Amino acid sequence: GGILLPRAIAIAVTAGIDVFALGDIREGVTLKRVKQLAYRNMPYALDFYKGRLFVTSNGNEKFCEVDPETGNIVKDYTTVGGITLQAPEKFCIRRSTLFIVDRTKDGPCLYAIPTRELK
Repeated sequence: GGILLPRAIAIAVTAGIDVFALGDIREGVTLKRVKQLAYRNMPYALDFYKGRLFVTSNGNEKFCEVDPETGNIVKDYTTVGGITLQAPEKFCIRRSTLFIVDRTKDGPCLYAIPTRELK
């Protein structure tokens, strides 16, 4: 999946985070990467919230805020809102709430965490 930005789209890929220019996206045209952000882990999903980029991944830092210019981890939110995530995957941030699916040892769990926890 991808996340629309004002002028770019970012997509989590195995090697990092690919960034594409929205103005270049057309039906039937092969996408050309504008930039690729190096990321220390394999990203699963990403979303933007108020200009901040958040990423789930397979590393020790399972859910992080990431610098959208460099791909560096700004803050590790593996423990957020009193919940320690085990294997988070898909998520979105809407209506001041982080909705995140965590693959726990007891099966998938969907959390709804207020964005005020993302300080």
